[in-house]
Parts: sequence; C-alpha cells; structure tokens
Amino acid sequence: MRPEIFDIFATPGDHQPLVFHGETNQGRWTDGELVAKGPEVRYPVRNGIPSFVRPDQDAWGDVRTVDRELERHGGRRAGLIAKNVAAMLDGWGPDQQRYRWIDRIANRGGLTLEVACGWGGGNAPLILAKDPAARILMNDLGYVVLEEWRQYISDGPQWPGVGLAHFDATDCPIQTGAVDTVSSSGGIANIANNGKALREAYRILTPGGKLFMSDIDVDPESFNQLPPPVREQWQREHNDLDIGTGYEQRLRKVGFIVNSIECSRYNLDPQESTLAELGAKHGIKMGVIGYQIEAEKE
Repeated sequence: MRPEIFDIFATPGDHQPLVFHGETNQGRWTDGELVAKGPEVRYPVRNGIPSFVRPDQDAWGDVRTVDRELERHGGRRAGLIAKNVAAMLDGWGPDQQRYRWIDRIANRGGLTLEVACGWGGGNAPLILAKDPAARILMNDLGYVVLEEWRQYISDGPQWPGVGLAHFDATDCPIQTGAVDTVSSSGGIANIANNGKALREAYRILTPGGKLFMSDIDVDPESFNQLPPPVREQWQREHNDLDIGTGYEQRLRKVGFIVNSIECSRYNLDPQESTLAELGAKHGIKMGVIGYQIEAEKE
C-alpha cells in the first residue's frame, strides 16, 4: 500500500489522523502499525494490510474456519480469486450490460473505496480492466479474504494503485471527505445495518463525490404488507429500523442526491429465504428489488 495514495486513515468514531510506523519495501507499507497522536491508539499493519477489526469481529474467522466454510460449499481457497476474476472478465467489453456503468466509475478518477469486496472483488476488477492504474482501496470485514487478494495481486496483475484494508464499513477508519467515489456490487447489501454504512459513505466522500451501488434490498411494497408487530420485530432483530423503506429513500434521508436509479423486482422462495417463509405464514409473497443507483454528495 502506497502512503502517498492512502494517507487517509483515521481512528474509528472520532476520526483522528493515523500515521504509519513500521517497515516499507520500495515505498510500500509492509509490517508495522498505524498510530494516533495523543492517546495511545494503535492498529496493526500486516503485509501492508491495516486491520481495525478484532478477531472475534472478523466476518470469516481464521484460515481454518475459512477453509471449512468454503469446503462446505464445495469450494477451496487456493485459486478462488483468480477463478472469480477470470470469470468476471470473460467476454467483458462494450456489449456487456454493465459496461457503461463501470465506465462511469472508472472515468471519475481520484480515489475509490470498494466496499465489502469479498472473494469477487466487487466492481474493482472491472474498473481495473479499464484502468490498471486506478486508485482503489478494497475493503472487507474478513482478513483472510484480503490476504488472498494481496497474494493474487502480488503474483499477477500490475495494479500499482490498489490498497487493502480490514474494517467495518459501518464505522470507517477514514478521514471525512477523503474519498472521491464509493463503489458497491452486492457489498452494502451484505452489511448488517447497512443504513450506517450509507451514512459513513456520505461522510467520507468529498463534496461532489459519488456513490455507485448495485445492490438488492427488501421490496417495500411486500414488506409493508406484514403486520406492524412482525415488521418491527424483524427490524429490531436486524438492528435496522430502515428495512422496508427502499434504498432511494434511505439515501435521500442520509443527504445524497439520487442522480439515477434502475430497479428490477423478483419474488423470494420460501424454501430458501427466512423472510419469504415469514411472509408466506401471512399469505404474502415477499420480494426483493435489485437497485443500480448513482448518488451524489452535495
């Protein structure tokens, strides 16, 4: 991670600037820690990846836990990211439906935060296919995921502007107004209480900065057919009182200007969804909406 690109980290909560102390290799961070001035606050940096997450808060757990989980779903860690990137780039070009969407993100330049990148990398691999020198901070709540991305990048593509950081996107360790673009491809939808993640996205964006999100959410029309006590219990259990309002309303509530929005709806299978099963008990077909949204910070 190059400090001249990623001199943006701050303490979660109060957002005090952090300074790297440690070893570097050809100008890149390797091992050390990020330190705040004043009170003794330190966050480890391992293999160039700063971590702001305690082990018990890590979304995936340690390597053994990750391997067991992947094996349970018929997968394996070795080569997984390379396989996912190759599948994403297979046939990629102007005739693809998402091409113009990705093109708009890549053409913005500046610094992009890819939220909850996961094993597929979100939009980052497609942005980098357009501009290999793009400056992107890839974030996830799983350290093992990010370490696999580090190894993939070091062994393969020349992406000099990519950094990796282990943190919770609902409490970003990033200075206010430090990011030009926030990108999500299924990332925000996978964050518990993602209303907080949207508020954090707004905070860290520069004035005029943009959020590009391609995510799914509960269909407000079907959700609001549930009896009020059932809706409220679901919201409490998921620690998110905004469930059932839709992303457009959530974004406007945070302060975003919604420049464009495209939606598609489909029903959930009660055999595969707890929410759909709950809806079926009340005679309601529960649905979700797929959103593709471009929003702007004033």
